[in-house]
Amino acid sequence: INVALASFLDELTSSRAHLRQKQEIDSSHFQHRHSLRLAQENVGRWHESIVSYLALAETLTQLRDANFYKSGNEFPENASLAQVLLSAQSYVANGGGVGCGRKRKGTNQSSWEVKDEHHSSDESEVISEPEDEDLTSNQIGTVLSNPKSSSKNLEKRELHCVRLAAKDIAKRGRGSLANKHLNSFAPIHLTTGIAIIAANLTPQASELISRSCCPDAVENRTPFDLVSSMIALLEEEGSLISPPQTSWDTKGKVIDEMLVNTMHESALVFRKCVERDPTDVDHWSWYVATLLGMMCIAFGTQLVPSASIQNVKVEEETTERRQLENFREMRTNASIALTDFVKFSQSHDCPMFHFAIMSMLEWRRAIFLLHRPPSYSGTNNEYGFEVRRLHAYHTFHWAIQKCSEMSIAKVHQLCESKYLPRDALLDVLARDVEHNPCDRNNWARLVKTLGAVELSKISGTKCLHRKQDAQHDEGQGWWGKYRVQEWEDQFLHAPKSASQLVKPEFVRIVSSVVSSRSRNSAQSATTNTLEEEAISFPNPQKCMEWIWGEAEDSNGMDYENDALLNDGSLPTLSSSFKSKCEFVESEIQERLSGNPLCEALCMKIVVACHLLGAWHPFVCNSIWWLSVKLWQTEQHISTPDQLQQTKGNNYNDGLAWLSLHGLDVSTYLKCRLQHSVDSQIKDISTSHEVGTT
Repeated sequence: INVALASFLDELTSSRAHLRQKQEIDSSHFQHRHSLRLAQENVGRWHESIVSYLALAETLTQLRDANFYKSGNEFPENASLAQVLLSAQSYVANGGGVGCGRKRKGTNQSSWEVKDEHHSSDESEVISEPEDEDLTSNQIGTVLSNPKSSSKNLEKRELHCVRLAAKDIAKRGRGSLANKHLNSFAPIHLTTGIAIIAANLTPQASELISRSCCPDAVENRTPFDLVSSMIALLEEEGSLISPPQTSWDTKGKVIDEMLVNTMHESALVFRKCVERDPTDVDHWSWYVATLLGMMCIAFGTQLVPSASIQNVKVEEETTERRQLENFREMRTNASIALTDFVKFSQSHDCPMFHFAIMSMLEWRRAIFLLHRPPSYSGTNNEYGFEVRRLHAYHTFHWAIQKCSEMSIAKVHQLCESKYLPRDALLDVLARDVEHNPCDRNNWARLVKTLGAVELSKISGTKCLHRKQDAQHDEGQGWWGKYRVQEWEDQFLHAPKSASQLVKPEFVRIVSSVVSSRSRNSAQSATTNTLEEEAISFPNPQKCMEWIWGEAEDSNGMDYENDALLNDGSLPTLSSSFKSKCEFVESEIQERLSGNPLCEALCMKIVVACHLLGAWHPFVCNSIWWLSVKLWQTEQHISTPDQLQQTKGNNYNDGLAWLSLHGLDVSTYLKCRLQHSVDSQIKDISTSHEVGTT
């Protein structure tokens, strides 16, 4: 089926390209008009061939519901039929049937039929388009075949085509919902559920909710973003209204009760998808997002207008919508679905489940409607605290597995807001290094967050930043807990120096040069911007008491302090984040980039001090190697003043950069000198004892 359909689509694409070439020619000659008509007919023939082929394939793959097909009470699944229906949905969804088909009688030569299959008579229409804004099927075909149409008509054409495609998919999909041989093919039903909603919206809202989800996008990351944006768009353009009490023109309007009923039909479809395959995050997301959207619509007029939808014509006087009678029932259903979704995601450590939960909790209006009022809260936490902690938990678990720029930025913001401990950010940055250790910016960002090494507080090989497990109440501990041995084996290997002899003159000159270079630098010692406080890692089981339950409804509890929706108590979507380049620091480090080996070694030294201790052999041997390289590079210079004036010495810059990060190079060299003297004395005494014997 795929091979044959691909062949047909290639021919259709080729014929459309030929038609566009003919349309670009501005000529009224008879031969040109004749060739243009032939090109249009060729496009229509290939479209009809595709439609006929799909209809034939669907007929041939149908199974008869006979008893010998059954296995117990189950009917066999029909993969061939499912493949045909998926291909048909894809063809229609991508505009395959728009602007193509037979020419209608009594119309202009350039008018072509658009397949617009209406619902049956027993289905209620939720929306009625105004005559002055509606494009008929013929008009859409005219616009498609005329590239010189205005941009305004072109936009109308595209939006109406999306809605017409949604109607076609919804009608076809409703028939497949009852097919017992397609129960396990959830993608067909998922597309049908989305199309049922899109077919009963305004063209612009239909296009919005039909968009593909993209985790890296800002406004359409998940179905929660799509449904919330769809509701905001309908309310801002004044299309969503309550049933009129008197005679009122409802063309171009969406009645909230009928939209809720339509979304309820789709929610039942999504629930069946969840039951068939609960491990697919899209099934859960569309199911829960639809229920939350029904709750928000049933509540009535939007509490706070959204500013996310731009270029929307807003009416001067917005009609307030009344709260629907079944609002409390919808809130209860949404509460149960949200709770089940959160619990399921916690039992399946999948990054996309965590990402979906994070996106859901950033839907402030829905979360506000599900949040218990402050007066009923059974804990001493402030309003929204548990929601933010739950949001922080799922954001961290998404970030630790994806390590994308956006995820790291979100964790950084949560650490600044004190909803995550500093070790959570360090854990994510360390994981980013493990994913791509060859990226210098990953190391630079980790070093920047670790901050300077405080040697005065380090005794022996014990590192200042190494936390004891007892210091953490629960959850995540010290970021290097499981990395000490692995990083020591993989990343922290000191280069071997050709010279092992330590002389006092060598120590004096190198220490003097590094000290002078550090004093002349305008960059002060690096300090991390995140305060180290005793912030426990969120426990998701203890962050669920905020969800509204049936007991609140029976006790007559209702909302209070609507201002809490906008006071920053609940999580919200933030599109601003720092890039990797913003973490690269200091003039000296920029100069180090000319010597990648020296730069990488210096950053690893700082990381090793925090991970393994400031006196770990890797740290000592690496500083010695840099000092020897500095000495060998400038060995023709006889005085410290001359060495200080030398330009472009990366090893000098590297040692000075380490000094700015709290590492006293002279102390390391003096210790090595003392160790060398002690070794010589020991060797002499041993030789003397052997000679005496």
